[in-house]
Amino acid sequence: MILISCFKSMCIYILVAGTVILSSFVSSSAQGEIVDRIIAKVNSDVITLSELQDISRQSEVDLTDSTREAILSRLIDRILLVQAARKDRIEIPEAYINLQAEKEIQRIKSNFPKPGDFEAWLAKQNMSEEAIRIVLKERLSQELIINRYLRKNVPPISDEDIRKFKRTNPDEVIKQETVHLKQIFFEIPEDSSTDQKETIHQKAVQCFRELKMGTSFESLVVKYSDDSASKEEGGDLEYIHHGEIMPEIEKLAFSLNEGDYSEPILTERGYHIILVLEKASIREYLFQISIMKYQQDILKKLRKDAVITIK
Repeated sequence: MILISCFKSMCIYILVAGTVILSSFVSSSAQGEIVDRIIAKVNSDVITLSELQDISRQSEVDLTDSTREAILSRLIDRILLVQAARKDRIEIPEAYINLQAEKEIQRIKSNFPKPGDFEAWLAKQNMSEEAIRIVLKERLSQELIINRYLRKNVPPISDEDIRKFKRTNPDEVIKQETVHLKQIFFEIPEDSSTDQKETIHQKAVQCFRELKMGTSFESLVVKYSDDSASKEEGGDLEYIHHGEIMPEIEKLAFSLNEGDYSEPILTERGYHIILVLEKASIREYLFQISIMKYQQDILKKLRKDAVITIK
């Protein structure tokens, strides 16, 4: 998603997930021995050579003098933000970290298509699943604590902020506001009789009842949808900007909250039941801009007040 990925990108040196973590840990473990000496100290925390080498491998860049300096700077920033978050008494429940780590473990396993491939690979690398889990939990803990710290310290975006932005940046509003939709479509052919139209309407109503009873949206797409293009993708219409879909659906889609679905809505083509997977709002867009500015400002202060020793 545009806005969420925007925030993740601005903290890229903080976020290390999925295959990147896996490859990082694998690289370190597979080599057997890594010269793990301290190359920098940030207040009471240290940065080791192996950490620097891991980031270099993740970024797929040679560890030259210039890249070494850039990577080291990112690591220092990460440590400073973690330290600030802990000083601000920001904590992430261990149960939540464990849950996110388990989700990531499952995602990593999905990269091995055949049963037993993941376990065979672990054995070949002389590694255990628990070892990967430990690395994941540490990295995710840092990511989550920094994320929460930044969001806690940035004032919320007011309605007036949004109105002002919309007045002065109309093109950007259209660009930034998006909604990720799925739909179940019930086509009404042009030559349909009144009775046929009512039959199609009742079909849509029945589908909606099943949805409310807990039947999965995707299974109802397979069962009911007449949109062959999106049906194979579980009804996914991907991200919709303003002006890219019928006005009736656009108005409804941008008014629903994430995770909400609609009652059957009639358009000139037929009935639609839509599900909002994800939304990118102007409020969140402006909030993320504020977070980026705050992060830059707070890092300047943290660096000024810190005792940083580079060896």
